[in-house]
Amino acid sequence: MRLILQANTQKFATKDEAREWANENYDKILVRELEYLKNHAWRAEANIVRAVEGFLKFRKEMRPRSYRNDVWAIDIIMSFFIGDIGIKNFAKFHIYNQNLLAHLMDATTARNEPISYSSVGKCINTYNQFMKWLRANSYVSSHEVERLEIPEKPISEREREESWREGRYISPNEIKKMEMWLRQNNKGHIADAMILQHHFCLRIGELVTISPKTVNLLTNGNEKLKNQLKNEGETVYGWLVLTHQAEKPASLRDGVDFNKVSLKSRKLIGGERGTEFLPIRDKRVLEILKRLVKETFDRFDNLQGQSQPKTGQAYSDDLENYPLFHDIHYTQYNNELALAAFECQVRFTGSHSLRHSGITECYVKYLNEAISKKLGRHRSDKIHEIYLHMAAKTKKEEDDLYSISHLRDLLG
Repeated sequence: MRLILQANTQKFATKDEAREWANENYDKILVRELEYLKNHAWRAEANIVRAVEGFLKFRKEMRPRSYRNDVWAIDIIMSFFIGDIGIKNFAKFHIYNQNLLAHLMDATTARNEPISYSSVGKCINTYNQFMKWLRANSYVSSHEVERLEIPEKPISEREREESWREGRYISPNEIKKMEMWLRQNNKGHIADAMILQHHFCLRIGELVTISPKTVNLLTNGNEKLKNQLKNEGETVYGWLVLTHQAEKPASLRDGVDFNKVSLKSRKLIGGERGTEFLPIRDKRVLEILKRLVKETFDRFDNLQGQSQPKTGQAYSDDLENYPLFHDIHYTQYNNELALAAFECQVRFTGSHSLRHSGITECYVKYLNEAISKKLGRHRSDKIHEIYLHMAAKTKKEEDDLYSISHLRDLLG
């Protein structure tokens, strides 16, 4: 990082002066590096020289009126490129992506401070813009470079504690209290939704799309998961089959073959695109689903009687896709649960905490972490760490409560 080293060795009265010096002299340093590469052709291939020339033009186009962090992002990217990779084959630059990420995480700015995670993101976004610019201006071909993905932010102990304290966990006993209050106050439909969301660890978008077609008591589903649960002493009574469909972003609706668009460019309705089999692990949940399906059939027939009735395949399709919770609105559902939690003196931060609580219960209950990860349907190592931490806290609290209760029993 020659630029940064030079910036740090100069004597400046303030950090702003150091930053200003680096900004003014960066192009000169870069031109000097470029001349060095040209004069030592045995150390640099022609496409590297073209890339550096391209970068000079790119940076000139990107230069903002005032000095900002995104310029430091460009500086760090190219300081690394010239200093550490400049003598290597640019056509194989993507091989060094991980080195670049590691370098960015440890890099220092002219202020001699560790680069922040947000700055790492800016660096990588700038790098991707630079690669795109090089391809567009024919400095490199499209297959010679790859996009860099922003690394996941490391999780700290503080974040784990905050996740725990935010009230994202509701114990099974607290859910029972809330359910009892809801049923006593003629809000059984809300109670049913709460039980299902907690049991299946559902997002609200997944909850409202459950229909008779979703409830499958015959299909084998995920045989591997079924066997894993069997080893944990669990019985699978059936499956909730969720199919996540991708929606077309507005920019892709016209003139683009949607099937050729990468999954990351698509807007997903919770979870990954495709079909997921969620096991019914509780007989009571099975009975609730059966009752809801029957009630949905009856309600649908009543609606058919009030309008022009459909027949044949059209009738079957509409019936199968009619939502079990057709009358639940997110705000109303959240407010009803918040009221129940308030009446039962339960800490509650939103309906999504039922999903967090359901996943945490899985981590507490099952020895095999792969089961919990599958049931929770999350793929992030960071989130995995948070749930492990929450489960450990939950287990400790339960053990402490058991110890106190056991001691009281012994003391009479």
